[in-house]
Amino acid sequence: MKKLLTLEPTHIQSGLYSAVGKAAVPLWHEGQNIVFKDLGVRRIDGATEVLDAYVAPTQVRAMLQGYATGKPRVYVASNTKIQMLERTAGVWASSDIYTWPTATAYASIESWGTWLLGTNNINPPVLWKNTGAAAALPAAAPAKARILRRAKNFMMAFNTDMGEDAVEWAAPQDVEMWNPAGSPVGAGNNFIRDLEGEIVAAELLGDRIGVYSPGVLAIGTYVGSPNYWGFKRAIRGIGAISPKSIVEAGVFHYGLMQNGIFKTDGNSHMFIDDPAMQRWVIKNVNWDQASEIWGYHDDVLRAVTWYFLTVDLVWRSVSYHYDNGLMTKGNLQAVAGAPRSSLQVPVIADPERGVSFWQQGTSYRGVDISFSLTSKPLDFGVRDYSKIVQLVKVDGSWDSSCRLRVGALATPEGTPEWFHDAPLVTENYLPEERDTPYTVLEFSGSKDWYMTGLESYGVVGSISL
Repeated sequence: MKKLLTLEPTHIQSGLYSAVGKAAVPLWHEGQNIVFKDLGVRRIDGATEVLDAYVAPTQVRAMLQGYATGKPRVYVASNTKIQMLERTAGVWASSDIYTWPTATAYASIESWGTWLLGTNNINPPVLWKNTGAAAALPAAAPAKARILRRAKNFMMAFNTDMGEDAVEWAAPQDVEMWNPAGSPVGAGNNFIRDLEGEIVAAELLGDRIGVYSPGVLAIGTYVGSPNYWGFKRAIRGIGAISPKSIVEAGVFHYGLMQNGIFKTDGNSHMFIDDPAMQRWVIKNVNWDQASEIWGYHDDVLRAVTWYFLTVDLVWRSVSYHYDNGLMTKGNLQAVAGAPRSSLQVPVIADPERGVSFWQQGTSYRGVDISFSLTSKPLDFGVRDYSKIVQLVKVDGSWDSSCRLRVGALATPEGTPEWFHDAPLVTENYLPEERDTPYTVLEFSGSKDWYMTGLESYGVVGSISL
């Protein structure tokens, strides 16, 4: 028996490559619910419900974290209501803030200190002043708005009743003053004509704000009195397919489009997912449901993650881990989320309308999180010869329910013939010997799993014909 393969942590942390030929993959071809971190690869954690008894009245569309008078908050906007989850003396409770006059499948919310603004893109935007119920903004404010964003000391509304390419803003420090001729001064409006389409998304980009149509990025910059905000087209060829398809992470925007995942600083851009995931995303996303796509900055897993409905109307996710430039996938069901701000972790909402702390606990919606990770067809450096794998040694830690499968292939793109399927241990001897040119390893389970090293032992056989 001789050593056929040794994989150190740097080899193991190579990312997923589901959309290219298996022979061209660095190491891992397929996987679900794993993350490459801690000098290895591990199963992701789960999510713990914020409030066990809480169920949103309808599907959650937007969430936001907040904090007031020493109390952490989670604002939840659904098809019909804006609600608040608040922790007092260690106990979470829910309360209603506003009920939309018209039910709709959309919501945008933004904080203003301890106040909150909300819009459903149909009824007039509303303001909640940290007490009682929310009420419509004054008459000079937009009669409707698709997006609300806070930039510097201004509250801004995009895609308003003025026009699909319109942006309006309130006076600085006064979220109720939207009349450009009123006092205090500073309120105003503008049209971003060179967007070449309607405003779909808007997110902060450093001290500027990025405004997206389906195919253009425009940059908004504070220019001072008398115009206050100026907008100009920055980049063509990147855009937004939904209000939540653009994710702010540090000084960059990341966006999911039908032709890939891009990264931009507002001056230049690059597509980052080719060839790792691009074809997989294009094939699996239900582009007729593109408006449902949402993304957020998951700084617990150091990733930008997008959730989307597949052609089978099942939620899936794809993540770009920006520290190491790797891609991963997931199959957990989530419909909305908010990045970490006042809480220690992000929050997510599930299709059953519950709200949970992300990456806390070991289960999600009461079910253990299943994971899988499948290698490329391994030739062990001698493609022209058959090999017999006799032992697979694994370093790390895991539950006894985690398993290892070993498969044999005649060609890299063939279907594995699984000849070993047993609980994973440190030294996995394979009782059945299989003389094969290519070998596939698959790890799976639904409990904690962490791998930092991998070795394979066996013998090299005859020349493969």
